Amino acid sequence: MLTAEKILEGLTPPQREAATTIDGPLLVLAGAGSGKTRTITRRIAYMVACGIPAWNIVALTFTNKASGEMKQRVDQLLGSEQSGRRMRGVTVATFHSLCARLGREYAEALGLPPSFSIFDGSDQSRLVKAVLKELSLSAERFTPASVLSAISKAKNALQGPQEYAAASGGFVEKNIARVYTRYEALLRENKAVDFDDLLLKIALLLRDNGAVRGELQERYQYILIDEYQDTNQAQFLIAHMLASRHQNICATGDPDQSIYGWRGANLKNILDFEAHYPKAKIVLLEQNYRSTKIILQAASSLIANNTHRKKKDLWTENESGPRIVVLKTADEHQEAREVVERLKTAHAREKISWDKMAVFYRMNSLSRVLEDALMRAAVPYQIARGTEFYGRKEVKDVLAYLKVVANPADAVSLERIMNVPPRGLGDTTAARLGSFAAEEGISLLEACGRSADIGGLGARAVNGCLQIADLFERWRKLAFGGAAVAATAGRGRNGAAGNSSARQSDPQGDH
Repeated sequence: MLTAEKILEGLTPPQREAATTIDGPLLVLAGAGSGKTRTITRRIAYMVACGIPAWNIVALTFTNKASGEMKQRVDQLLGSEQSGRRMRGVTVATFHSLCARLGREYAEALGLPPSFSIFDGSDQSRLVKAVLKELSLSAERFTPASVLSAISKAKNALQGPQEYAAASGGFVEKNIARVYTRYEALLRENKAVDFDDLLLKIALLLRDNGAVRGELQERYQYILIDEYQDTNQAQFLIAHMLASRHQNICATGDPDQSIYGWRGANLKNILDFEAHYPKAKIVLLEQNYRSTKIILQAASSLIANNTHRKKKDLWTENESGPRIVVLKTADEHQEAREVVERLKTAHAREKISWDKMAVFYRMNSLSRVLEDALMRAAVPYQIARGTEFYGRKEVKDVLAYLKVVANPADAVSLERIMNVPPRGLGDTTAARLGSFAAEEGISLLEACGRSADIGGLGARAVNGCLQIADLFERWRKLAFGGAAVAATAGRGRNGAAGNSSARQSDPQGDH
């Protein structure tokens, strides 16, 4: 059996101090390349090895990749057999995935069915476009992207439509408030939330519902937040509410590495950690294992100019390394030519193969000039980007089908796949179905089941609508049993009864 002391082997004194400080608030200020991930994974394994119940530990990260890496490293530390026994119950998740699980668990307290849909960016854009059209607002002046960005920032700052409207001053803000209000109403009609809602709703639930807060404080007695400098107001409130009873919160991060202010990250969360937790212990991880001395000196001299920071003195035992070269050019075209010349020189003189070289650029639009220069110089290249798996059309279509099976009220997902594969159901049919559903007070899926009652629909469109209704009736019967069938086909107003069946579906499921 791997002992607690064995887990700590190889850690430096500061890393060891961070890993073994278990009770009470702890802030680990970890400079770039200082072994932060190594330290916090050892900390989790150490806690489990010391006998802390695994189910009392929650570690929150910002990406699925970071979450998966953390789990994998702890598994390796404890060993597969021991990890399977002792890690069972440890929650390692992103903020959004944890809140999705809690949302389904406490759906009733949130006023949602457990089968609620989670709308992604494209779903949100479709909804906002519909609202802009409904409110006769120019899609050029009020682009869906800009409106959704404003709504996202409002939600991350814990502002609902009313709070946002009250704080709105100018013409643009007042109209965004109108869109926000109607957008929220449509989310409720679709029994859906967006990604920002996952944080907002759980944050407010923890703040306002003492019973739920008490249950979760008892469940999660040890809390670890990674990249704390990137938390927004909603994430801060979630962490603070969970930790307010036991005060066992470990925040790791570095104000100097905060880059997400544009999406609501609040640097004050980490800068004011001691103000929120007066008994907090501070551990500095200042040894860099990644960079050369010259790189570290250059970075440190720039970072020292930051006005809002916590002082650290980064150092390294690595070699000095080559000097930094700064290239000044007249424009982007000369810049691209100079970069390509340096690549060719490295290939010809230093025999470095093309696949060992990389050019980083700040945004995708900057790649065009570089690509032109590479093609003119006959230098082979590959653009390292592509559509994410869940962003592919065919994957989004399949997910839309599954969403409607789980949540028949999800009109946005149904509209996406109503004519996939083609069933003769174009925009005109969708508009008439939507109008009929609104007039009758039923869901879009129910309207499909009553398409024969809608004037102006041709035989092919009616058949296509009935086919859709029949498909989802059969699929929901397979998924939930006969009690769910009435809601699926939607032959009349009483079809809404099927939502009660959906409430029995996997309340612990993640999105």
